[in-house]
Amino acid sequence: MNTQTLFILSNLVGGVAVLGGYYWGIASFPEYREALWGGVQGTLRTILTVSMIFAASGYLLFCCVSLFRDGLVNFNDANNIGPHAVEIMVVIFLASAALWMPSTIYYLKTQNTIWWIISIASLWVTALALLTLIYITASTGSDSVGIGTKYLAIAGLSSITFHCLVFDAIIWTALFHK
Repeated sequence: MNTQTLFILSNLVGGVAVLGGYYWGIASFPEYREALWGGVQGTLRTILTVSMIFAASGYLLFCCVSLFRDGLVNFNDANNIGPHAVEIMVVIFLASAALWMPSTIYYLKTQNTIWWIISIASLWVTALALLTLIYITASTGSDSVGIGTKYLAIAGLSSITFHCLVFDAIIWTALFHK
């Protein structure tokens, strides 16, 4: 399977898993909708919601740059992690993101600490996978990928990484039990 096909397949399957998990959680457990915000309220909730839009747009920008400006092949060829590093990080990012909703709902239902640990771990693994994608992209030589392609990919990834790291892994976690 070639690099682009693997990247597309990873994003399609992973994207369906993430969005499907969110749909399942919200549709099946409407009683937990407010609790899933984890204490995020008022202006901060509005900021977080707007950030979600920028984060999703940023990831789509990274995907477009990777696919349509030959970034993917060059990011994979020029990194020092290994072949298919981008696709591997995408799978880790999306798989861990898909775990958050179900594990948080199971925590809310059972108050079992293991589900809380899985929920928080999924947020941190998501953020770390995205940071690794930024590293892969940033460490790619501009001559191999083009300066515009490189910086567009970094900008897109930075948007989603900021959201997942700051708003989800740090702020949401800190406010959840308050």
